[in-house]
Amino acid sequence: MDRYKRFNTDILILGVVLIATFFGSLYQVKAFEFPFLEKNKVEQTQSHEPIELEVDIKEPINTSEVEDLVKNIPYNQLVLQGDVIIGNNTLSDFTTINTLENLNQVDSKVREQRDLLLFNIEKTSSSSQDKSLQSYSLQDIQKSREDNQKNRPTFKSLTMVTDKEWVEALKTKRNPKVKDIRVKNTKEKQKVSSTINTLTEYFKKGLIGSAQASGTWWPNYTSIAFFDTDEVGFNPNPIWNNMDSLSGTRTNNGVDSVYHLAQDGYWVYNVHTGTDGRTYIGRIRPTGTGWSGWKMISDSTTDRYPTLMTFRGAIYVGVKNQDGNIYIRHSDDDWNNWTNFRPVGRQTTHGFGIIGYNNSLCVFHKGLANSRMYIGCSGNEWSFASNIWREVSGETNQSVVLSSGFGELWQGHIGTNGNQVFLRSTRDPNYWGGWWQLNGGQSPRIFDITSYNPNGTGEQICVIISGTDNIVSQTCGRKSGTQVQWHPWQRQGIGSVTNSPTAAGTNNSLFQMAAQSGGITQYRFLSSTPSARGYISWMKWNNRNFGTNDTYEHEVYLYNYDDSVSSNRKTYMTKSGTGSPNCMPTVQYAASNLPSPYLDTRLDQNGSCDHSGNEVSYTIGTPVASSLSNTAMYFTYWQTDEGALYKPIFKVQGQLGYRLPSNCLTTWCSFKSTTLKLIPVNNSGSWINNPNQGYSYPYWFQESWQ
Repeated sequence: MDRYKRFNTDILILGVVLIATFFGSLYQVKAFEFPFLEKNKVEQTQSHEPIELEVDIKEPINTSEVEDLVKNIPYNQLVLQGDVIIGNNTLSDFTTINTLENLNQVDSKVREQRDLLLFNIEKTSSSSQDKSLQSYSLQDIQKSREDNQKNRPTFKSLTMVTDKEWVEALKTKRNPKVKDIRVKNTKEKQKVSSTINTLTEYFKKGLIGSAQASGTWWPNYTSIAFFDTDEVGFNPNPIWNNMDSLSGTRTNNGVDSVYHLAQDGYWVYNVHTGTDGRTYIGRIRPTGTGWSGWKMISDSTTDRYPTLMTFRGAIYVGVKNQDGNIYIRHSDDDWNNWTNFRPVGRQTTHGFGIIGYNNSLCVFHKGLANSRMYIGCSGNEWSFASNIWREVSGETNQSVVLSSGFGELWQGHIGTNGNQVFLRSTRDPNYWGGWWQLNGGQSPRIFDITSYNPNGTGEQICVIISGTDNIVSQTCGRKSGTQVQWHPWQRQGIGSVTNSPTAAGTNNSLFQMAAQSGGITQYRFLSSTPSARGYISWMKWNNRNFGTNDTYEHEVYLYNYDDSVSSNRKTYMTKSGTGSPNCMPTVQYAASNLPSPYLDTRLDQNGSCDHSGNEVSYTIGTPVASSLSNTAMYFTYWQTDEGALYKPIFKVQGQLGYRLPSNCLTTWCSFKSTTLKLIPVNNSGSWINNPNQGYSYPYWFQESWQ
């Protein structure tokens, strides 16, 4: 940040006087009287003074060890710094734990945040128009995501905000993995010796200090992608579980699921065809408990493509027999007793869809002797008269799917040319619009559609497929006007599958099921990513030239002026942060592959915090800019609470600075030399104030070349 101004050599005389003053009357001197000491303010010790403690770790510690270390030590905030490995590269991340958060849940929080980071890295690193700009390989990212799921997170350092009176209590714990515990300079009362040493080094540098970069110090390429986690999609973090591998109940053909309120609460019901050809049903609680095991629902060995739905408080199962006839049956008592299978008077070669919509039972199927598709809806599930059936446009040689969402009826099918995934929706089953291809998705077999409203935060509709590579992927979307804004396809981390996957939305999660080699059925429940907003900004140097003590800060600013552009001081991300003198921004999670990255303070040259000013910073820097490479793509990543403005109004700047003292690697020792606007490109405008998402949805994406 632009916190300090250079000083001319006339200040040298004042410095000499200052040293004498320190010796003669140390505690009457206040640091704010001397701007060049603002980062090392001398404060009178107050009772119950909040301070920031930095704990250096000899070797990585896990969450249990962190919990033991801070046990009985009250804190306002805990920041855990760890490493994320992608291929041969290591990046640093920072996870913030607030006082009300349970440390027992930190492992899942860190995994969740790291998985979202890796997803955003994958989706944005190749967003540039210049396809030669690549960062990590897809294989390395996928391996990192798998390791993130399997391995327990560890941390290499931690910082906590607590009361000064607890410092000694923390030190007396004598944890063998702790190297050092120290009070950060922003909060402790400085010793005379450290103050004089700082002054002396200022004088040696002529009270100025200067960056030593020669030539181009700024990145030649910069991009930024703002995101909202509600739009990025579900967090594919929980591991897959083996539902049942007992002989005779493995999956041979078809799986389907439905969320249903039974007499004893909610269950997710699942149906499939076993390797013995019979149809089985089972159920599990939305909490992932109470799996019932598989229960045979049809002993016919010729039924195929079973499908499930809930309608008028009952559970319905549909199957296709060897002659292609479609049959349905239902249970009114959760699944204990069933009606006989009854025909609907239609035939098909593949799987079909059934759904309850507007108090009617609807059936959607492919024809028996052709590639055409048909739909029929009846208020009486046992009376499908011939005149209710309508042929719909389009053709397929695969199964079809029928679902509901946003108060509409949804159809889906695989095209006859290229395995494209097609969708359309309507509020009136008698009138349909045209088909549209979903997000470039391709699948050689049928997919599934489900709707979901996580804790009432807004309905989404999700599509899960098995791609042409047999890998399960999913996309979800929210309605914006008459259009659905779809997230990017997300791989679901199950590996190769042999059948079509299925999904069912519950009140708090999304259930997924798929069968792998050998017919072993796997399942899991996904939670929605916690509401947050953030950015990932990429940069690359072609000819970087930095001196030994040079620093670089990648500054992201949000517009906060009091006018109509920002809707009167509203910002896309929260402006909140701690007060003066440390002025640290509120952040849920941050990460960067810059060398030895740090989160930058918002302290400005007037001793104020910029989150109350016209331009709010969200900055990550490196104290060792000379370690940057010309061959690497670097990034900074920031995730925090939502702001009140629906779109970002922003600019991105690079700041060249220098370290003082030279052995200090924190934000408090990085001083500005100069800045350059990177986005928008220098002299082409002050702010990006009308961004659009377009092809880059769900990201607000912007890039520039210097």
